Amino acid sequence: MRFNSLLLNSTFSFLVIVGCINAIVSILSGAMAFHWVDRIDSATENASYLFGIASIFQMLMSFSIIISAILFERISSERSKKLFLVSGLCFLSAICFFSGSLYWASFGGLGFIAPFGALMAIAGFIMMSLGSLSPKR
Repeated sequence: MRFNSLLLNSTFSFLVIVGCINAIVSILSGAMAFHWVDRIDSATENASYLFGIASIFQMLMSFSIIISAILFERISSERSKKLFLVSGLCFLSAICFFSGSLYWASFGGLGFIAPFGALMAIAGFIMMSLGSLSPKR
């Protein structure tokens, strides 16, 4: 029993910490988009715009990860807990694929990975919805 509660607390903490770190990175990226990106030699013509979009998406997914953590902590159904954990991980991969792709495209890289990030965000919201439909007890 003690191990199980330790595992649940560590999962909650993991999701909250990951969400907060990504929120901080998002704020810094937004500042970079506004102040610095256009001054970098390797930046593309619309780098500031792409950086801004990536930053906003990253912040939204960061909040989604934190919401997944809160739901994970509040609901007692094991099935729901698994779905909320998966939703948080989907949101994290959405940040990596979507925002990462746009950050990369800002400096001349290809942005073809971004649709996979959007699909992972959709999957995260589906998992969150399914977790909310599960029995609460």
